[in-house]
Amino acid sequence: MESIVYWVWLHNALNYRGNNVKALLGYFKDARSIYCADDEEIDKCSDITPSEKERLCSRSLSDAQKIVRRCKGINCRILPICDEKYPDKLRKIDDPPAVIFVKGDISHIDEPCAAIVGTRNPSLSGKTMAYNCAAELSKNGIHIISGCADGIDTQAHKGALQTGFDTYAVLGGGVNHKYLKKNQLLRTEISKHGALISEYPPDIEPTEYTFPLRNRIISALSDCTIVVEASKISGTMITAEYSIIQKKPIFVLCGDYKRALSDGADTLIEYGAWVSDKNNGYADIIKWIKEDDSERKHQDIDIDSIKIFRRNAKQDKKQAELNNVLSFKETVVYKKNLRDMYILGLIDKVFSSDTDPKDIEIDNNNEYKESKPYVGKEKKINKRNKIVISETADEPLFSASEHNDKKDDINMLNITEKTVKNDKKQAKNNDFSADMLTENARAVYDTISDTPIFTDQIISAAGMSISDVMSSLTELELYGFIVPLPNGKYVRK
Repeated sequence: MESIVYWVWLHNALNYRGNNVKALLGYFKDARSIYCADDEEIDKCSDITPSEKERLCSRSLSDAQKIVRRCKGINCRILPICDEKYPDKLRKIDDPPAVIFVKGDISHIDEPCAAIVGTRNPSLSGKTMAYNCAAELSKNGIHIISGCADGIDTQAHKGALQTGFDTYAVLGGGVNHKYLKKNQLLRTEISKHGALISEYPPDIEPTEYTFPLRNRIISALSDCTIVVEASKISGTMITAEYSIIQKKPIFVLCGDYKRALSDGADTLIEYGAWVSDKNNGYADIIKWIKEDDSERKHQDIDIDSIKIFRRNAKQDKKQAELNNVLSFKETVVYKKNLRDMYILGLIDKVFSSDTDPKDIEIDNNNEYKESKPYVGKEKKINKRNKIVISETADEPLFSASEHNDKKDDINMLNITEKTVKNDKKQAKNNDFSADMLTENARAVYDTISDTPIFTDQIISAAGMSISDVMSSLTELELYGFIVPLPNGKYVRK
């Protein structure tokens, strides 16, 4: 137990991230050696960030000891990267977690495995394909890995379980957290016939940051990734991106599903993913997984093209949302867009939920001084932080001519407004700051300001390769430091 405490301490000090685990273990023998090292020795590891160094030098074991005791109480195993039971496939990636938390049995996880991922809102055809594919692969001795989320993930786990074969769920929160209550029974079954796996302590709540990060573990533990119904903007596309980085092939299941749910999958096929026909019993996937590595056909997908596609898709979505507001196609506006609309002159007044209507005040940083602003005569704000713009106002918010003038300015929008609830949740579960970024990401971040800048300008200013810049932009966006804008621009958040 004493050794485990040091590994959990190290994991906590790195904020549950795996970026610098290998770098530190290249300087020191193990976690206890890092704990016992003096500040000067830790300084020799130039890869660690200032905030990581501060936590490493604090040398407090109290939180780690609490986590170890908690895991013991709920029968959750802690496997450090040095443990022989730690998955070898996971150990080989560039950013493995220092420890993983396991509820169940992973003794067979280094055997043939396939990830099945897809949308949380699948069609009936998509559900059927995911279930049948998982069942067929399981019958052929291939373990199924997914994220236990709603939709395709759920069907994949169920398909595997009905054969009696092990399946593994990589979670975006702790293995003991009750996220997605309707899948509680499914999680229990998986822990009995496979395992729940997480890089987060058992009671950590999942967040918008932890879900994308766990996807690298899903792809790492798998020999290939199977995509069923993926939209352009989805966690599935993030998993696909990690698969390409880790040199794992992607199979796309084709069927008669809705086109709106397949645009991401179609793009993967366009860039080189392999298509698997459900009518052949997924024999091509089974054959590829069971072949020796020397005999396997290797897939070649340009990672930069996928990254650019994902960013453009996000930018297009934001553009469409704002265009709908400007053209009155919808009267509901997300709260995060209010600041930008005010700065552009699209709205004149903002009402506070507990005061009379008044002109909004903006400080030097263009931030609201009101904590809960919303627009319109009808004082309505729902639980999802949408704002109702009243169509019964005495005068329109802006004229048609103003609408046309402002459309050209949308590219300059910087959507940064966060709800108080989300800010508190992020502060509770994450401790992200600019000095925690990788060296490349910090260099790219320094080239970006509050003024929108094109991607090619960033590449020129950073003096780095396109691949390194695109990877750094992904990291910055993932941790909420920058915002992608239409036409390939970025600004600081």
